[in-house]
Amino acid sequence: MALAAQQSLLDELMGKGRNAAKGEKVHKYRFDDPNVCKYMLVDFCPHDLFVNTRQDLGPCDKIHDISLQQDYQKSSRYGKLGFEDEYERFLKSLISDVERRIKRGQERLRITQGDPNANNDPNSQKNETINKIKILEEKITTHVLTSEQLGNDCRIDEAQQVLNQCEEMRKEKTTLETQLAEEQANADMNKAMEVCTVCGSFLIVGDIQSRLDEHNSGKQHAGYAKIRATLDDLIQRKTQMLEKDRTRNVQQKPELSNRKRDRSESNEEKPKRHSSPSSSHHHHHERSSKQRESSREDSDYHHHRSSRHENSSSSKERHHRR
Repeated sequence: MALAAQQSLLDELMGKGRNAAKGEKVHKYRFDDPNVCKYMLVDFCPHDLFVNTRQDLGPCDKIHDISLQQDYQKSSRYGKLGFEDEYERFLKSLISDVERRIKRGQERLRITQGDPNANNDPNSQKNETINKIKILEEKITTHVLTSEQLGNDCRIDEAQQVLNQCEEMRKEKTTLETQLAEEQANADMNKAMEVCTVCGSFLIVGDIQSRLDEHNSGKQHAGYAKIRATLDDLIQRKTQMLEKDRTRNVQQKPELSNRKRDRSESNEEKPKRHSSPSSSHHHHHERSSKQRESSREDSDYHHHRSSRHENSSSSKERHHRR
């Protein structure tokens, strides 16, 4: 298990092709390759947290490469491939497991210490024992005073009988005091234990600071603390992204309304623009008519000149005949 963790660490730092021979072709992975660990791309792989502990998840069978993580987080596809959602689900499953373990530990302590609301409440039994001891003390005091009075009255036999009863009560009181001490010791021992609400380990209440620091820096506690912090950060980032999208949509609504209004106004102006070609056509028709009239006038003019020329020629011809 430790060897696999070391190999995984070396692969993460140096790449999978660290043992490749010179000239050997090494497959170049991309961050979207199915063999690449998606948890590591988002942040870290939980399989690396609990190595050689009771909560060991075993080695991850995917590729860990820091350069791929950097490529993914700089990519335009960052946060759009569903890796974060998958990562969040896995972290939530780990937290659910440790929460169940914490609940079982608390239940175990409750049974050991006793339920304060139950009939076997150790505090209730302790208080009952204390009351019995107080009653015996009062009786013993009363019997001692009675024995002295009887002795003064020369009633020696009766005084001795009261003293014997007093001795029996003292023995009973001693037994109850021993029982009370044992109950107190048991109660103190049970109350001295508590369950860590981060990792589910049992702790001694009021333990020395060095052991508490050792626990807090241990793989199990530090691992679950990191998982909880990362999960909170993921949820917070998702909430912020959803809020940004909602704000962007709200801001885009007026723009869409303005675009629709502009298109509507544009559609209303289209008939006016369509009328312009018609007018142009009318002007073109007028120009064509004028051109045809001018052509007819030119034709008439040339025809008139031709006629005049013919008439002149005929006149000259007649004059020549004469």
